[in-house]
Amino acid sequence: SDWICEVNIGRASVTGTGSGNGQIGNFINKILTYETNPPLTNYAKNAAFFGFDLDSWTDAEQCKISIKNSYIPASWTMTTVYDSQGGNHFTNVISALNTGQNLVNHADHSNNDCMGTGYVNHDWLMYSSDMDALTNGNKQTIFYSRGCDPAAYDVSNCIAEHFVRNNNGGGIAFVGNSRYGWYEYAIYDTLSMGFDMHFFQSLFNENLYHLGAAFSDHKNDGYQEYPGDEYYQYIYTELTLLGDPELPVWKENPSTFVVSHPSSIPLGSSSFTVHVQTTGGANIQNAYVCLWKGDEIYERGSTNSAGDVTFTILPETGGSMQVTVTKQNYLPSETTATVIEENLPPYQPSSPNPSNGATNVPISSDLSWMGGDPNPGDTITYDVYFGTSSTPPKVGFNQSATTYDLGTLNYLTTYYWKIVAWDSYGETTAGSLWVFTTKVNSPPVFGAPSPANGSGGNPLSFTWSIPINDPDSNTFSWSLQCSNGQTNSGTGATNGTKTLALSGLTLSMTYTVWVNATDSGGSGLYTRRWYTFSTFSDTAPPITTISLAGTLGDDSWYISPVTITLTATDDVTGVDYTMYNLDTTGWTLYANPFTVSEDTTHTIQYYSVDNIGNAETVKSADFKIDQLPPTTTHTFSGDVGNNDCYLNFNFLLNAVDSTSGVLCTYYKIDDGGWNLFTTPVVITTEGSHTLTYYSTDNAGNIEPMKGPFAFKLDSTAPEITLAKLQIDLFTVKFFADVNDPVSGVDYVQFLVDGNLQSNDTVAPYEWTWTGIGEYTVTATAYDKAGNSQSQSMSTPYSIDIQNLFNPYQIQGVTVKYQQSE
Repeated sequence: SDWICEVNIGRASVTGTGSGNGQIGNFINKILTYETNPPLTNYAKNAAFFGFDLDSWTDAEQCKISIKNSYIPASWTMTTVYDSQGGNHFTNVISALNTGQNLVNHADHSNNDCMGTGYVNHDWLMYSSDMDALTNGNKQTIFYSRGCDPAAYDVSNCIAEHFVRNNNGGGIAFVGNSRYGWYEYAIYDTLSMGFDMHFFQSLFNENLYHLGAAFSDHKNDGYQEYPGDEYYQYIYTELTLLGDPELPVWKENPSTFVVSHPSSIPLGSSSFTVHVQTTGGANIQNAYVCLWKGDEIYERGSTNSAGDVTFTILPETGGSMQVTVTKQNYLPSETTATVIEENLPPYQPSSPNPSNGATNVPISSDLSWMGGDPNPGDTITYDVYFGTSSTPPKVGFNQSATTYDLGTLNYLTTYYWKIVAWDSYGETTAGSLWVFTTKVNSPPVFGAPSPANGSGGNPLSFTWSIPINDPDSNTFSWSLQCSNGQTNSGTGATNGTKTLALSGLTLSMTYTVWVNATDSGGSGLYTRRWYTFSTFSDTAPPITTISLAGTLGDDSWYISPVTITLTATDDVTGVDYTMYNLDTTGWTLYANPFTVSEDTTHTIQYYSVDNIGNAETVKSADFKIDQLPPTTTHTFSGDVGNNDCYLNFNFLLNAVDSTSGVLCTYYKIDDGGWNLFTTPVVITTEGSHTLTYYSTDNAGNIEPMKGPFAFKLDSTAPEITLAKLQIDLFTVKFFADVNDPVSGVDYVQFLVDGNLQSNDTVAPYEWTWTGIGEYTVTATAYDKAGNSQSQSMSTPYSIDIQNLFNPYQIQGVTVKYQQSE
């Protein structure tokens, strides 16, 4: 076996005919209620998850939480009953079911007649009788459980069958095990709980909204986790769907179609179009449409982007053809179209335009009406009767159009008309006698002028305009005349805006425009009216703004040249000129943007004058430029020994910035971190070092790093240890062990009672003394920086015969020799 569901299978849990609990009528009624008449709100997006401990290590609510977070849309209303929550779980589960849930997911121990509601911790169970007592009415539930045996359909009336057979509530479908449910300790996504998760993945993420398709797909996906595993084969085999596999699962609140199609069709071949749209008028694509009439017609198709699907059908007998439209999350539409076998007369002409009894009808109006024929495909023609008497003559013959062009009618005249419809079989239907009266001819009318009547503040040159329209669309003559003597006129004009160009007007003056229009193409009536406007009075000077463009550093300092742009505006007479004065160097006529480069603090003054001499009050702006970083120098101080080596050392940094001023100076020794310099720095760490430094100014300029500058410090004298070796009775060799880890040993001096005896520059440092008597021998070690350290010891003045023959005895202290008697 390939372990792939190729057919979607569900079991109808019925006991026989009739409509009571468990009977086929109840099964069908519950399905039809769920599909065609569900609650429209507070149901379709409701789900309840029940999760309880399976043992001390496995709290199945974790599986429910994972499903909720991974697959259930955030817009759904969730009810949860978990072992981690308080309260009576049995009572809460029954309450949730009676409230009405579209989807329910359950995890606890079960049997064929009971299901756990906290069995491990509380011994709470719900039984078949509890399923029979549910009262959720038409809020039917699709129930999924991973427990053992709830869907054991080979047992008479298992608990799942009690659930779906309840005719006063319960469920529309149940997915569960007909044998054992399996799980692993403390694991929530394998075996039966893994299949549980795959069901909701198929339903939501893969949008398999037909229950059987989601059921089959979740079995396929769950098995493929561990193909060939006997436990997964067991679960795959035992999972059972009690319910209709074609049931569409609601995942949104149900919406409603608006479906339109011909109400009747003739015998024989014809085209039949179904249009589907929302209640708001938007076309619906991929709505599934089915036509059915006995064994004559069975057609299926989906609507296109225009909401249409067209079929070619061939009804052979009269009667009704069923038209069914379905789509996910929409209530199905079930309508009919009648197949007509006999010829019927045309429909009576209706919906006249102009409407019956209408008045004030334009003289350019046409006639229109609605007609048609109940026999699809029948050809309809119309006779038109029209005139000024109540028995109008026929003016139109055998026309197929439902409109008639009357030409131009007379003003204030009453007309009578009617339509007679004919079909291709000679059947006729006469319409009612209709009447309307045309309008009275009117003179031209004026719209609102521009500028508005009585307006002020107008410029000295502009175009004055006014809409002139004849209500009857007659041509007319017109004229516009201003009190300054400027005019414009026209003849044979049509509706529209007429204009008068005005120029050379005077400030603070009121003008009058006379308008005349005569209906020369109609009644000869005229309209005359006059309007006023005033020109502006200019007492306000221009307004000048300044723009500074450059690279802005810190503290409002520019660190680049600054380009200055002066922009002046005067909405009345306009700007004549603009002046500026930079740093009191004198007033200059502004023409174009200019650049300032000098590093300092600047002040610019500026103003503008308009074309009638209004001068703006002088404005000023300050700006600062500093384009150069600080300059920093150093001074090394201390006692200098030999070889340019300092015996003690400090340094001073001096930074100068004459424009914005120095902000900070930083230094580092060798490869160490940067430090803020404030006071002279004393260095105590001996050795060879380097100094690097830089400074920043208040404008944000940063000086390039200077250095490294080298210096050496050795403030410690060498370490010296003096020892001696008796060579013979009169000869002693002195040894100096010297160490200097910084600058190194330069040389060692040997002195006797302060008198220099030897300078030794190469290790080992030693000197041999020959003589008798007690003297002080001093060894002084000098390093290359000039530091020195001394150590002294005495020469022997007596002879120790016992040690005389031990020439290798080195004494670290004074040794005295004594002659034996």
